[in-house]
Amino acid sequence: MKQLRTQAAAAFCVALLPAAFAQDVQVVPAPQTRALDAEGEPLGTVSGEQLGPDAVAPGVIEDMSIVLERERALANQPQITSKARNGAQGIWMLPSRRFAEATHSGSRYAFNKWGDTRMGIGFGRATDVEGAWFIGHGDSQAWSSGVQIVGFLAGVEVARTDWFTDIDATPDYFAMNLKGVDRIEVLAKTAVEGGGWYGLDDLALTVDGARRVIDFEDVDFSTKLTGSSYAGLVWETGSGDFASQAGTVFVHPPVSQKLPNGGESQVPDDGVMKLAGLGTNPTLGQSFVGPRLGDNGANAIPPDTVGAVGPNHFLASVNSNLSAYVRSTGTRVLNVSLTSFFGAGVGDPRVQYDQHHGRWIVIASNFSNRVYFAYSLSNDPTGLWFKTNVNVSQGSDAGKWPDYPTLGYDTNGVYFSAYMVPSGMSIFAVDKAPLLGGTPAMGTVTAFRNLPYEGAIQPCATYGAPSGEYFVSRPGSTTLRIRRVNPPMTVPTLTNLGTVSVAANSSPPNAPALGSTTNLDTLEGRLMNSVYRNGSIWTTHCIAVSGRAAVRFYQLNPSTMTSQQTGTVSDASLHYYMPSIAVNSGGDCTLGFSGSNSSQWVGTYMCGRVASDPAGETGVPFLVKAGEGAYNNVDGNGTNRWGDYSLTSIDPLDDTNTWTIQEYARTNNNWGTWIAEGKFNTCPLPTVYCTGKVNSQFCSPAIGSLGSPSASDPTPFNVTGTQFLNNKNGLLFYGTQANGAAFQGGHLCVKLPIIRTSVQGSGGSSSGTDCSGTYSYDFNALIQGGTDPNLVPGADVYTQYWARDPADFAGFNTSLSEGLSFNICP
Repeated sequence: MKQLRTQAAAAFCVALLPAAFAQDVQVVPAPQTRALDAEGEPLGTVSGEQLGPDAVAPGVIEDMSIVLERERALANQPQITSKARNGAQGIWMLPSRRFAEATHSGSRYAFNKWGDTRMGIGFGRATDVEGAWFIGHGDSQAWSSGVQIVGFLAGVEVARTDWFTDIDATPDYFAMNLKGVDRIEVLAKTAVEGGGWYGLDDLALTVDGARRVIDFEDVDFSTKLTGSSYAGLVWETGSGDFASQAGTVFVHPPVSQKLPNGGESQVPDDGVMKLAGLGTNPTLGQSFVGPRLGDNGANAIPPDTVGAVGPNHFLASVNSNLSAYVRSTGTRVLNVSLTSFFGAGVGDPRVQYDQHHGRWIVIASNFSNRVYFAYSLSNDPTGLWFKTNVNVSQGSDAGKWPDYPTLGYDTNGVYFSAYMVPSGMSIFAVDKAPLLGGTPAMGTVTAFRNLPYEGAIQPCATYGAPSGEYFVSRPGSTTLRIRRVNPPMTVPTLTNLGTVSVAANSSPPNAPALGSTTNLDTLEGRLMNSVYRNGSIWTTHCIAVSGRAAVRFYQLNPSTMTSQQTGTVSDASLHYYMPSIAVNSGGDCTLGFSGSNSSQWVGTYMCGRVASDPAGETGVPFLVKAGEGAYNNVDGNGTNRWGDYSLTSIDPLDDTNTWTIQEYARTNNNWGTWIAEGKFNTCPLPTVYCTGKVNSQFCSPAIGSLGSPSASDPTPFNVTGTQFLNNKNGLLFYGTQANGAAFQGGHLCVKLPIIRTSVQGSGGSSSGTDCSGTYSYDFNALIQGGTDPNLVPGADVYTQYWARDPADFAGFNTSLSEGLSFNICP
């Protein structure tokens, strides 16, 4: 009504104007306003920005022989990242918002990166240096215990102050009173590994009778001062003699800002959600070593541990290595650098297994302007991959760079988000359909930019087919925000559904560990990963409980925007950190994380719950892999780097068991990762056997399963077929004995007699011919229907998909999958 009155008034005013003027006047409607959520962000739906073809590099299909050729070429070259020290001295720079805990004025100060104990500043002429404010920077154990200022004139020392030792969590003023100097050196007492960290704020000078204060408020966070002429001064490279981590590459910490509305303020323990240990843990199954510091490309700290389980492999990635393991034995069958895999220097990797189509997804950032993207052509990570990269630093993100990318997927698309340094977050949605064709191609990429900083925006690993892809983030200490990307993926939209109220929480303290002279960085309260399952979003992060790091998990209902349950996993003495969560078809979940205290090296832990457990409860965490030694790797910010994340995933063979990859401490200050299976299902896993038949689009139709074959459990056991031709009829047939005889240009994997199930359409792309067709058959419905007396507990069953292929090379109009065998559980 208000808008109508405004328009009417405008029209009346126009009517009063002379005709010569009125014809050039337009009535502009009043601007539309959108309601705000609890954290002040507009609710509702917005359109995105479709990236042009110039933003996406030409796609290539590569097998591992090409990757291994690049690996051999890199074998004798040093592995170096621009975000590392690489033996260099310290520099002057501004911290990110995450590390700028306190200032004397404003929000910025300079610090001595790498804790260099001799840092110089040149003035270019005789200057009186009154003083400056100093504060401890980085972890408190890395703070320098004192600084001394030496004044020079024409290269000769002319003055030296006493030691100033009031360096702590609050800024304190150091009156230097140096007269007529043209250069100073800031000497610092060492704290750890030959370095001592401090922050410098409001440097007061008098030059030619004019007083000035250097407050750093006119430069961005994370700006390098050394080598610049900021404020007309010479900011020198450090020359201190401090310990060097030879051969070690430090990847920059996640660049971050403070969360708004008290998101990082300390809040009381909630007091009502402490773990009582009343839940049901999974049992430990397979357990074996993952990538370690020193593997091909893996020379970075921290590792950014991530990995997921597939039908036959576990695919793991760290900074900067990609490794594949046979899941049944732990045998490594792939060990390459990410540089060789992508053909470019990248880090912050993410890995997912897309169970909808039996494919792997890997992304990584080049910390400049691109996110590198790989999508496998089958469920074999050692096989063919489609690869490209996307220039994300365009539009309103021009001049920014992507940090801490996150990764999710659903039936329609692949999604990633990143903090676009130095400000704002962006979501990117990729149409999956062209990736599934006989000739894979990158689909439409849509950007949703200028989102507020929230630590990390986590897209879900999505099971089922909800109305869109959900994202969850932590905008404050008592809320979680839920967004949704809505199809169609050629022109998707983004909806801010609002916030869900959760129990108050604050960022965790850094974690002590046996032999660690500086506590381990537990990052902050950002969310670590998310899963959508059976109408709920599950997510987890690290919080503070009674002065220790602890794990918090949530189950959220995006339909009602309410919290269904919250649980806190804590211990009376151990710190738990870097968690991740996975949820199976029955609503059971597993959490994996690292753990330590001052009398224990860092090990890996697991706990879980089943759906019938009391809300918020898990079993008591159990040790999976014990730490082997002390860990000391202090980075340029004065923090002992750990993490920055982990991943827990669901076994696609039974959709019940879980796998997790976590970081642990090895000897000689090295890190390692450990891969472990958490078993809720003790029945034998289905097994793929026999060889399928390549179809006329050169795809190899695959068979798989979700769930467990059971004579009593009503949860579906879906036998799936993927990489079939689109819009073709097909069916699943089965028998009680295996076969492998030649048949119609392929193999018949089931011995006669066979029983056919009902005919299905494969669906998929609506135009053209490609390999986007899929099938699914709920075998538990057949088992429990009682129509086949052979389908009883303990029986072995052998299955295979058959489908139409009019352009069949062998002339039989036939497409055949591999075979799948399974044993029926009670």
